[in-house]
Amino acid sequence: DATSSDSCVCGVNAEMNTGIGRCECSAGYGGDATNSFVGCSPCGSSSFKDTVANMACTPCPQGGTIAGDVSNATSADECLCGVNAVLNAESGRCECDAGYKGDAASTAVGCSACGTREYK
Repeated sequence: DATSSDSCVCGVNAEMNTGIGRCECSAGYGGDATNSFVGCSPCGSSSFKDTVANMACTPCPQGGTIAGDVSNATSADECLCGVNAVLNAESGRCECDAGYKGDAASTAVGCSACGTREYK
């Protein structure tokens, strides 16, 4: 018989929060470690989670993705905008860089160079 939370083992991608005596999803993983039907899953290629908690991952800004093959990002700093795009800190969205047009928030559209008679 267990006499304290110290003797408990958490599931995959989870860790014991000794302060409250329950398992919680590790940073980079969303879900609910206390529910075996839900569990803790990697945040994926377009979201992150920077805390140990039973909660969903936070999406990257519109148009942002996590670089490389990382699926368990733990910081908003790992969210990157697409090619020729930058993050607008005020709007929280990826926007086309100066000299480029399109929709940086849409990976299907993206940002392409302005024509010879266009500017941005």
